[in-house]
Amino acid sequence: MSVSQYVVTAVGLAAIVWVLWYFLLSKGSATGALTVAGARDVRRPSTSPHQLHE
Repeated sequence: MSVSQYVVTAVGLAAIVWVLWYFLLSKGSATGALTVAGARDVRRPSTSPHQLHE
């Protein structure tokens, strides 16, 4: 492999690691946004889909 192929591979792996960290491992980003927005706990009805269409 040439030097440019190593550079492209390293940049691609770094991008994959960054995306995984940003969306899966960073703490408090989504939870804090929901808390600040005042989202409420939504409870679903206890009926099954078959009961809704009868």
